[in-house]
Amino acid sequence: MDYLKLILKGFVVGLGKIIPGVSGGMLAMVLGIYEESVQAVAHFFKNFRKNILFLGALGIGIMLAIVFMSGVIDFSLEHYYLPTMLLFIGLMIGGSASLKREIEGFIKNLHSNGASAYAKYMGDAIFKIPTPLM
Repeated sequence: MDYLKLILKGFVVGLGKIIPGVSGGMLAMVLGIYEESVQAVAHFFKNFRKNILFLGALGIGIMLAIVFMSGVIDFSLEHYYLPTMLLFIGLMIGGSASLKREIEGFIKNLHSNGASAYAKYMGDAIFKIPTPLM
């Protein structure tokens, strides 16, 4: 992976860490680096060099965002509260469509796999939902 792109993606995730109401994890999912991040941490020593380079580049971007943008966000909230909050709300709403597609695909995959715990639970739960006729 191009490490400059990864640093920029880390920068965006870092912004999510300091913007109120915006999740860095959600941004990582939208940017397509969430799964790889989880795998890199879970299997850190399995492919050590690749994982350390990936997490290092991501971490550099996150730290740069926190160091350089915390003051900007603090200033914006202090002097331009309403426009700044509206920007944050827009970012959350804008990201939710992409997140919805990710979640729908994940749930469909779980539900279509008859052996999954989710499919078994939902199969059982469907019969326990009270209806007006009960």
